[in-house]
Amino acid sequence: MKLDLIQTVAFAGLVLFVGYGVRRVLPMLARLNIPVPVIGGRAAGCDVGR
Repeated sequence: MKLDLIQTVAFAGLVLFVGYGVRRVLPMLARLNIPVPVIGGRAAGCDVGR
C-alpha cells in the first residue's frame, strides 16, 4: 500500500477512531489501561498485514 501525506494522516485518524470504538465495545481494555492508539494500531496492523 502506498499513501501520500494526506492519505496517511486520514488513515491515522481513522485508526484512532477504530481504537475508540473497540475500547467502547470491550471495556476490559479500558480497565487494563491500554491506550486507544495501541488498540487501533493493532487492528490496522492486522488488516494491513494481510
